[in-house]
Amino acid sequence: MSVILDKGVLDAILPPEQVDKDEVEEHADVVAMFNEVVRVLSFGGRYIVVSLAQLHVLRNFLAFFSKQGTGNNFMIRVQKIEQKTTLGAFHMPVFLLIATKLRVALPSNIFELAKSLEGKPERFDDISGLHNGVAAMQEFACFCHACETWLEHEINITMMDINGKPRYQIWIVDDPDKKSFTSYASFIVPLGREYEWMYSTEKGRLALRRECGKSRLAIVLFFREQIYESLTAVQGELSELILSFAPPSLRDHPIEFLSLGEVNVLKTRECGNSKISGKWTVEDVEVGGVRYRRLVFLSSSSVVQSEAKLIKSKKRKWVVDLDTLTCDHHEAMLTAFAFLPQRNLLDSSRGAQLKVAVLGLGGGLLASFLYRHFPTGTIVAVELDPDVVQIALRWFSLPDSDGRFTVLVQDALRFLNDMKGKAVIPFDIIFLDLAAADHEPGLSCPPREFLTSTALNAMYDILNANGVLALNLVARDDEILIASKNAVRSVFPRIYVHLSEEDVNQVLICPKGEVSLEQALDGIRVNKNQSWLTQLVTDLSSLTLDH
Repeated sequence: MSVILDKGVLDAILPPEQVDKDEVEEHADVVAMFNEVVRVLSFGGRYIVVSLAQLHVLRNFLAFFSKQGTGNNFMIRVQKIEQKTTLGAFHMPVFLLIATKLRVALPSNIFELAKSLEGKPERFDDISGLHNGVAAMQEFACFCHACETWLEHEINITMMDINGKPRYQIWIVDDPDKKSFTSYASFIVPLGREYEWMYSTEKGRLALRRECGKSRLAIVLFFREQIYESLTAVQGELSELILSFAPPSLRDHPIEFLSLGEVNVLKTRECGNSKISGKWTVEDVEVGGVRYRRLVFLSSSSVVQSEAKLIKSKKRKWVVDLDTLTCDHHEAMLTAFAFLPQRNLLDSSRGAQLKVAVLGLGGGLLASFLYRHFPTGTIVAVELDPDVVQIALRWFSLPDSDGRFTVLVQDALRFLNDMKGKAVIPFDIIFLDLAAADHEPGLSCPPREFLTSTALNAMYDILNANGVLALNLVARDDEILIASKNAVRSVFPRIYVHLSEEDVNQVLICPKGEVSLEQALDGIRVNKNQSWLTQLVTDLSSLTLDH
């Protein structure tokens, strides 16, 4: 026989396997049927199975015709069948499992996956690649089906390139107040901005959809390891894909693509791989006509570790603006100064004798800002990763160590223990801004070990009697957030909280002394020559006492 067509028999007679089984479970009647196919099929003939290609079916088919007793005399292809879709009905993709009998045994197996009748089949060297390809098509079908109706919550899918590496992440966001669709568009996030609040958080993406004024918005994010020729090329690559996610009532409408600019970073300054922090890159980007320099850790979900504004120097070169803090949480942490007992500290800061610890250096923007604005104060910065210190020196204008500015390359916990055991002048303020390991669920900052009673008591002990702890807390789990605050409250008598509308950061201001929020506000006199004080007053006014 030249062709044997199985229209669903294999799917019907093959019972499902246990999900956790690694080995293929043989079934006598199925093996007997396969052996009969091998016997009666002529050379060059095809055994074609119409199937949903569920895992247990595909595993049995591939296991037999690639290895078991056939001498590798078969070439295997999985072909997706084109189907007409019916509104509201979910159709799992249907495949043809094709085994072609060869006269001469192949030196190695050939596995092909054809996603359409026109396209070139994708070839794999092993069964797992074919398995993954089929599973991806099934997942895509489920995702498209979910997009046929109104979504109560956002959903996302990651599309791979031909090498199996992530190329696009697409978020589908619907208007939560309307269950009918009147408009649909795709928003392409410029490369280098994917980690901003507007694009990296659920609240941000909801706000973006609202600003775009669309019933449904498909938000497209890029991956840094990929190359994207231009915005026009990306639109051409995505147009058919984005149409698949459109509400059924709008699929006859042209897709509207929205963006803020081209899909590239202005300039990548340096890339590297730290033993502690993993892969990183320093890049210059432009946002709203303003240039910034960013340190990004690629191994930590593309987290922006540091960001600095760039300005033109007198020599017309781009330099780091050390007088501007671009991170909202850094500005909020400065409110700690208002809780120190010196009444005129802030409006006469150039004469202030302060001792400050910054735990977590990053690009050094906060430490550099303090160094410039409190020129008689003493700043001690602690950073675990020596590579990060060198990056800060090379690209973020971190000052060299001198008599009043010191960078210690060590674990901040060890620093706390060392300071506690020494007879040293206590600190006025401790700024705790340390990122947790990427694998810590629910808590991004600080690491859990800094929220233990031992660590918190060590911080309390090395502050002077009127000292203040300013802690950057980032917790995406409400229970962890509450537990973290309770841990801090068990050591520090009062906690003032600053919330950001455009971030998940919560800044905790924890004074040891008796200065109240009202007294802190009373004691500030804004100096027009120190514009940062205006923002400090705004942040101070937004603090709330956490009970």
